[in-house]
Amino acid sequence: MIRLLAVTLVISVMSATMFNIVLPEIRSDFQLSFAQVSWVSVSYMLIYAIGSVTYGKLADT
Repeated sequence: MIRLLAVTLVISVMSATMFNIVLPEIRSDFQLSFAQVSWVSVSYMLIYAIGSVTYGKLADT
């Protein structure tokens, strides 16, 4: 059980890190301002958090 939790944590951190590395490329490809890119980042984190809570509840049932 602990190994599964550790793997999930590593994948979660890698997902957030990879997304932040790609942000400058997203900005240049779509010609976005820094404020718009920050909204992209905030929306990603919000959707990720809602999904984590939802799937956590589903896993408990």
